[in-house]
Amino acid sequence: MRKFVFITHRTPAHLRSTLRADLNEICLQALHAQIYEDWKLLLIGEHESEKGKIKEVAIDFTPGSPAAAEQLEKIYNRDDVKDFIHDSDYLVKIDDDDLISPNILDAVKDLDFDVYFDTHHTFYEISSGCISRQKRPWIPSTCIHKTKQILSPLRGGKNNIFTNSVLYSDHSKLWHVHYEDKIVLYAKPQNPVYLRVLSPDSITSLGLAKQGHLNYGQEGDLSHYFFEYLPGFGPWKRKLNPEFEPYYPGLEKAWVRYSGNSQKPIPSENLIKRVLRRFRHV
Repeated sequence: MRKFVFITHRTPAHLRSTLRADLNEICLQALHAQIYEDWKLLLIGEHESEKGKIKEVAIDFTPGSPAAAEQLEKIYNRDDVKDFIHDSDYLVKIDDDDLISPNILDAVKDLDFDVYFDTHHTFYEISSGCISRQKRPWIPSTCIHKTKQILSPLRGGKNNIFTNSVLYSDHSKLWHVHYEDKIVLYAKPQNPVYLRVLSPDSITSLGLAKQGHLNYGQEGDLSHYFFEYLPGFGPWKRKLNPEFEPYYPGLEKAWVRYSGNSQKPIPSENLIKRVLRRFRHV
């Protein structure tokens, strides 16, 4: 029996909007819905507990506490954490607002590979309930790694999972180099590894919060900058990927609770602007 371990970092409480909290719950629902049951989750969060399949390890974000990177280095150097991770054949790192496909572990449990990932990245846009699928040239940050491969030291010196392993290196640049001489398998576009959720309070999705355009975590903050960002993922459609359909009502409810608005179509963009945007992206 192949053993799988998921790793996720929960958004800190002081940055966690109602939307992010709801998405985290839906993320956990998708994990618990796995058809294949030999999996565990390492949750970097706010408490120290181990219950069922989930081991939660606390990180402190209170003022005056050590920097997050320093704490994470110590967390990943703990014997109990290392044992938990190394007691696996495969590792999957997933953001706390994304959804793993409930059938993906069952689909790969009998395969032999070093990495298994989506070439066609699948996105769910929460304000509209629409989905986009695009072929992109990099390995997404959420994919299935053979444990002994992804924990290889990135460079010389001490080997710490957080500070010096391939797992926490730049997935868009270094992972292709690492896996170029290894066994690589690709997920079918119609059966992706995961669904990436785009929302206006996600730093990763926006890429704009660091520039000061948005107040990250502010309730109901629906900026036009987010909608300027979305056309780069188009075209947007409904009712793709039926394995995620059980979660669409919960996603819609989370959006309504956060924004006070129902899901609406994404603002359109004229053809010339869309082509220019795509050209810049490529």
